[in-house]
Amino acid sequence: MDIKVGDIVAIKGREQRVTRRSVKYVTLAQSGTVLLEYVEQCGTVVKPITNQQLDIGDFVYVRDIPENEKNHYILEWWFAKDEYIDKIWPVTNVRDLSDVVGGGQIVTLGGSQGFHSYHLEKIDDFDIV
Repeated sequence: MDIKVGDIVAIKGREQRVTRRSVKYVTLAQSGTVLLEYVEQCGTVVKPITNQQLDIGDFVYVRDIPENEKNHYILEWWFAKDEYIDKIWPVTNVRDLSDVVGGGQIVTLGGSQGFHSYHLEKIDDFDIV
């Protein structure tokens, strides 16, 4: 089973978001860090994510996420990130940290705050007035 950051997995009927993944471990929004082998044997991916193509200069809308996901966010959720919620921001950097720290696709917005791409919505037709 290919488990990625942002996927929703079900274990014993309980759905939760994958917030981090390494070679041996997965961090889940409700259960915390568990063995990857356990998730592969006892869980199923019920809502896989597909990383969208984001480039520097694109604009994205930042959707809010539940507190349990913020508590296990790989980039630590500080109050400064809350200022980005429900607003449109320019993409200033895109990195894939899947192989490094299990972070998946990390998108820097505005210049300083990094976010997982699973809760960013690309804005295709955006005009600055």
